[in-house]
Amino acid sequence: MYPSPEHAHLAPGMPVEVRCRFDDGWVGGFVVAEIRPEAEPVAVTIRRAGAGDVLPESFRATEIRPVA
Repeated sequence: MYPSPEHAHLAPGMPVEVRCRFDDGWVGGFVVAEIRPEAEPVAVTIRRAGAGDVLPESFRATEIRPVA
């Protein structure tokens, strides 16, 4: 379904941490909302786990990791 193996570990509804673009740390409290394989590069949208708000920017797989 996904064009590259780095996205195979992601699925909608999966809890994830997102790499902070300001300090390069990891921030939790998010889930995968949608994976858009047609985008170049593949775009992953996320939402806040509690509020359900979808963040306005898409992320790459390298900027997201599953919650351990």
